[in-house]
Amino acid sequence: SVFTAMKGKAPPTSCSGPQYVEYALDFVDAAINNGVLFPTSAATPFPKTLLASVKVLYTRMFRAFAIIYSHHFLPLEELGAVSHLNTS
Repeated sequence: SVFTAMKGKAPPTSCSGPQYVEYALDFVDAAINNGVLFPTSAATPFPKTLLASVKVLYTRMFRAFAIIYSHHFLPLEELGAVSHLNTS
């Protein structure tokens, strides 16, 4: 399967499922560690764009989850890990 990944402000890039998952996880990691988006001080307010940003993070995490679930279900089933996917 071919997926389209967004890398920052660069134009969308066609990529494989594993590459998309890697891009998505890198994107989410960078966003979570962004002190502007998620302030580390109680005195610093959250940005007005927080809700829109979190929606993007959830969308990318869900897509990564869907790729892992749909393309790796049988190996995960053999490992006995499907129950973890279905309850997360």
